[in-house]
Amino acid sequence: ASFFDGPYNSPNEYMISYPVVIAIAGGIGITPLLASLSYLMKTCEPKPRHFHIVWVFRELEMPFPFLQFFQSALDKFWVENQEDRLELGFYCTQASSDLEAQLNLAPKFYKDFAPFLRARLKFGRPNWEELFKVWKEYYQGSEVGVFCCGPKSLNKQISRFCLRAVGEGLRFSYHHESFS
Repeated sequence: ASFFDGPYNSPNEYMISYPVVIAIAGGIGITPLLASLSYLMKTCEPKPRHFHIVWVFRELEMPFPFLQFFQSALDKFWVENQEDRLELGFYCTQASSDLEAQLNLAPKFYKDFAPFLRARLKFGRPNWEELFKVWKEYYQGSEVGVFCCGPKSLNKQISRFCLRAVGEGLRFSYHHESFS
């Protein structure tokens, strides 16, 4: 006997129902968020009007294969006069935070994206308290979808910030996917 179960839909399917999306990824958790961004680039969906991606990773090389994709997304929205539609923040938690040394070791193709990376990269963990404070002030009165894909510890942390925001009268709807 065979049993089939599924298909299961991803929380990311709900992104287009929010005017504002905050997408948080830990490590390889960026994968479903890349698919969502790709979908936005290929369609004329009016939502989300603002799409924030915060990606936390250990190794500095992790974003290198995706830099061209992110740059093309920003370029596309810029050309369409939607320059504030996409905001990217990268956080490298690796102890060695020498971007220039890493770029010197990288293939030339990646070196071309050095200015792009320098403008968006911070070392250490995100200050979630500060980020959520800014988002709460900026999006007061908006419905915000918060999507998190990463380790359980990251999902728990983001869930707490969303609950706290709701307690202050904001509409932060939390969705998550996790892996071990």
